[in-house]
Amino acid sequence: MSFQRSILKRTALSIAIAALMGASVVDAATVTYTNWKKFTIWDLVADFEGKTFGNFGNGKYGMMLCSDDGTWKATCDADHPPIVGDEAVKLYPIDSAFGFHVVPYALATPKEIRDGIWGEGYAGPIMDGTDVIGVELSDAATDTFKTPAGWGTWCAGLGGNTVKCETEHYVVMEHVLTCHETVAYVPTLDGSRADPYDGDQAILYWNDDGNIGSLDCATTKLDNDPFLISSGDPWDQMLLSDAVAAGVITSPSEVLTYLRPNEATVLDDIGVTNDYTMSAKDDGKAKYRWGTIIKKPNDIRLYKRMPLPAAWKTGGACVTQNGGLGCRVTRAELRVNHNITNNPNDQIRPEDMENEGAFGRKPRFEIDPTFGPDSRVSTLDCYEGDGDFIPAGIVLRNTDMALGGVDAIVGTDPYAWSSDLAGGYSNGWYTTVDREPFEWAYDNNGDGSVDASSRAPDDTLGELISGPRWRLTPGKYGQDLPGLDISNVYCAPPPYQKDLIKYPVGAPTQTVITLLDWNSTDERSVIDPDSGLPVSPMTFSNGWVDNGVTNGGTVINPAVVLKNPDLTGVTINGAPVSEDFDLTVYVKGDRKPMQLYSAYLIIEYDDGNP
Repeated sequence: MSFQRSILKRTALSIAIAALMGASVVDAATVTYTNWKKFTIWDLVADFEGKTFGNFGNGKYGMMLCSDDGTWKATCDADHPPIVGDEAVKLYPIDSAFGFHVVPYALATPKEIRDGIWGEGYAGPIMDGTDVIGVELSDAATDTFKTPAGWGTWCAGLGGNTVKCETEHYVVMEHVLTCHETVAYVPTLDGSRADPYDGDQAILYWNDDGNIGSLDCATTKLDNDPFLISSGDPWDQMLLSDAVAAGVITSPSEVLTYLRPNEATVLDDIGVTNDYTMSAKDDGKAKYRWGTIIKKPNDIRLYKRMPLPAAWKTGGACVTQNGGLGCRVTRAELRVNHNITNNPNDQIRPEDMENEGAFGRKPRFEIDPTFGPDSRVSTLDCYEGDGDFIPAGIVLRNTDMALGGVDAIVGTDPYAWSSDLAGGYSNGWYTTVDREPFEWAYDNNGDGSVDASSRAPDDTLGELISGPRWRLTPGKYGQDLPGLDISNVYCAPPPYQKDLIKYPVGAPTQTVITLLDWNSTDERSVIDPDSGLPVSPMTFSNGWVDNGVTNGGTVINPAVVLKNPDLTGVTINGAPVSEDFDLTVYVKGDRKPMQLYSAYLIIEYDDGNP
């Protein structure tokens, strides 16, 4: 650790000097601005009003940490003593509002207020002699509650083991639960479940010591007619097919619009079939689940405010450019120094925003119109996360089998609520290990497929397709490969032993994300006056200063009374926001300690001056 700390200290010193120098001219119109901040225990967020342990939030809550030696003014109770850290000498119990009250088979409700019990995790300063160089965090145990079979997001097994049983993609769920394939993708008879050319389902045969049998996968299609539970809506307590037939709703997409995000209860806002349940996510996407328990992690949240260029906030020429959007930002990188985490859901949230447009390196492909316009086939032999071999030529996207969008009702096929069904994306697209969510991905021949990727930005590799996910780098893939370690050998057969693990938990690393990554279909987009295309609200300086509020980029809670004049609001998640760059970090539900050191912001922008 002494070598690591030495490197961190030298890096911190050089970055701090650059930040103190402020902006420097790169050419006639482009300005580079940098800023550096260190994470400490004072950044801990206490509640949904944006209070922090230190003085930089919306008020200070000095009782957030307790101690048994007088370090903090609050004394720990007997049930929650301090613990020994990995890098910090001691980790102190946290009292925050980000835990849950759980009722089995019913719901988990946020505490919403601090209860004076230090049960939401642990935090402590990482020291190098007398210098604080970071913060170490350890979550409290994740709260869980049981559900009726098929209604949960995790499947409980023997010995307390659990497997994620939730996805945004119907085809992934279907691959787990049945041999039927709505979007077929393996173009050989060996191991295929359906024919990607015509959609005919496979017939599986077996001979087990003379016991001969067969199974027609066409008969295993899932029940796709949900019973809707959504109090206050006209179709409550109706089958979707009956609601459509009766004219109570005119299209299935109405249901997805009004099935409000259901992350905490199974009593409302949910569609139930004989095989799975469905609800809406916070971002409006469908979520399919088939488990027996629901997990509610106790977040630890940190807030760090980083100054922005003064010219962005003074009301001068920079503010009025580009039709009032402000100066154009041409480069925006955030570099976070931390140790590799054990959880793929530890979020980096600029201005408290999530971003589906940052996804790292996706599977390599070539266009093949055999399976419809813009259909894609893989270009290399690989494996799925469950260990199934998938040869080169599998159909990653089969647009001939797309179901036509959320309003399409096609016989007994599933309603195309999710992007995979609407776009014809197969299970192979989502579960192949030919991906790397935490690298920068580049196209060097203009075909839209990834040709090269790297851990850090490298413009010599081609045109940027996407930067990494807005997550602290973990050891695992996450998403539809939640428990699988990332391999350092592309397309090696899983599972991976120690020598094949690319990101060993606890090793020091630097996560570099681009803040300009964006999904053009995101409703928070702004229209670029030059191209006429939707872009990130952070493409222009005013989107940073007003946190994208004018575009719906950040949802402010108007009920929170501001106690800090430096702030402009507090989000519905309890994150303070200001006219500077507001960075929140969510550490989610893992008891293994993780270490967070510093953040470095690099911005290049066109100041409009000739």
